[in-house]
Amino acid sequence: MQKKLLTIICLLVTPLLLLNTPCHAIDSATISVVFSSDMEAYHQAWEGLNGFFRKNGVALSVSTYNLTNDDPETVCSRVKKEKPQLILALGTKALRLLKMRIQDIPILACMVINQYDLGQANVTGVTMSIPTSIKLEWISRNIPQEKTIGLIYSPETAELATKILQDCKNFGYNIIAKKINSGEKIAEALQGMGYKIDCFLMIPDVSIYFPRSIEYLLMEGLKKRFAVIGLSSFYTRAGAFASFDCDYKDLGRQTAGMAMKIFEGKSLNEIPSESPYKATFSLNLLVAEKIGIKLTPSTIREAKEVFSR
Repeated sequence: MQKKLLTIICLLVTPLLLLNTPCHAIDSATISVVFSSDMEAYHQAWEGLNGFFRKNGVALSVSTYNLTNDDPETVCSRVKKEKPQLILALGTKALRLLKMRIQDIPILACMVINQYDLGQANVTGVTMSIPTSIKLEWISRNIPQEKTIGLIYSPETAELATKILQDCKNFGYNIIAKKINSGEKIAEALQGMGYKIDCFLMIPDVSIYFPRSIEYLLMEGLKKRFAVIGLSSFYTRAGAFASFDCDYKDLGRQTAGMAMKIFEGKSLNEIPSESPYKATFSLNLLVAEKIGIKLTPSTIREAKEVFSR
């Protein structure tokens, strides 16, 4: 009777034990890491990724390359010989090099600007493109008087602009959008918007934004009293009202979660690219004062960086 009872208990308990067993049993993995440059943000992302695997008890066997010093052809040749389970490309420069040369090893990208750079069978990753909905939600909460948003884009970012236009409509904003072919036309586009916009959203488009065109945009923002929302704290320091940045360590942790799925055997087709989960923002209080925007003390405290000169 006791033997029969023990058998029944085992049959009942075993499924419960299986349910509580971790879904992965990965304890080690091989990875080749290629940095686009020595930029501190890349190292922060790598630190976040490394920390994720340490926390989850996964030992990484890593070979590291940096395109600041390492010859691109040599990097690709060595990575091919290493045949790692995964290649991590930190930044757009590294990704574009690797995806041209290597098609038979999964490439996971982190901190790339353009979503479309991830469009290849052996590539996925996390972009730096903060969802427009995050920015619009912040604008509606902190500067609710802003009703009309300006946007300038080129043929290269037409698809992104279409998405932004829809997001603005969903939030109830009016939007004035102009398509131009180069940054040389930015003055003409802004003049066409006149004094009709309250806020201007910059988008990652290197064919439009370069030092001279950015300077013109920021000066027009001050003259015509509209809030320029930049792409990073660099723009806020230069004269944008506010900008949104990625949390680079968190970006690394997010990328590590995708890497874990690859190590567990999922194909890249099952792992779509992602946008950042978290965003920080910076403020220029001097610009806010000049264009007539009053910010609450709590909003100022929440900012990661605040510029007042």
